Amino acid sequence: DICSREVVCFSPIERVGVIEHALKTTRHNGFPIVATKSKRVLGLILRKQLLVLLSRRAFIENMIHLPTIAEDDEEEDERADANLATNAEND
Repeated sequence: DICSREVVCFSPIERVGVIEHALKTTRHNGFPIVATKSKRVLGLILRKQLLVLLSRRAFIENMIHLPTIAEDDEEEDERADANLATNAEND
């Protein structure tokens, strides 16, 4: 059984406590990011990246530009795809 346990994944906007719990209770190196309603995989975030974000207290309330939560998955998916494309262009 390669994947005998339930996959630990996060939504695009997640509570700090949920992330901290996952980091404390698992040894996973990466976590899928899935659309809240459609469960479509949007990307992957590494444990190291989460630790950096937590250490810098990079929470939504600390951000200048607050992202909006899409009312439907199609808008959420399109925005995520655009962000991924923009990030790929900047890399």
